[in-house]
Amino acid sequence: MVEGAAFCMARHEADRQVRSWAELRGVSFHTDRSGFEDTSTWVRHGVMLVDRGQGIEAWNWSPRALRFDRLARARDLVATPFGVCQPVADFGGRMSIV
Repeated sequence: MVEGAAFCMARHEADRQVRSWAELRGVSFHTDRSGFEDTSTWVRHGVMLVDRGQGIEAWNWSPRALRFDRLARARDLVATPFGVCQPVADFGGRMSIV
């Protein structure tokens, strides 16, 4: 999915970048914020931002499907996922275990 591109993962909250592998286990990768599924203010649980050099893509973690789904119109959302973290090369290698 990332294929060598710079990326980062965060809970959909201000400055909630994932800093350890432990934050991705179980129900840890979610937000306490709430939103409505059918409006532009819907809050995402986990967000992955990917920079392939042609603009940053936003992906939403789906706890139900256990996968990331691309947010096609992420810039149109009122509660934008952009800004929760900064994509970097070797993001996974920079994280601690706990």
